[in-house]
Amino acid sequence: MIIKYYQGGKLTSRIKNIPQTQYKISGPYGAGLKLYPQYSGHIVIITGGTGILPFLDLLDYIYRNLILNLLAKSFGEAQV
Repeated sequence: MIIKYYQGGKLTSRIKNIPQTQYKISGPYGAGLKLYPQYSGHIVIITGGTGILPFLDLLDYIYRNLILNLLAKSFGEAQV
């Protein structure tokens, strides 16, 4: 694995300063990026740096569905 060092980066600065260290990285956990309409639990998204870019579309999807569901409950499916 290659970890790119970003000057001033909080995580990569810490990793760079610990020479010859082995890290155990595991995951992903859960169903990946699949979201099911009947799901009513909490969603936790952990990302950082440039890793956030793939999740922006997912966040947009979640918020659009939330707004559509709220409108449908308030005004009915036919109005939305």
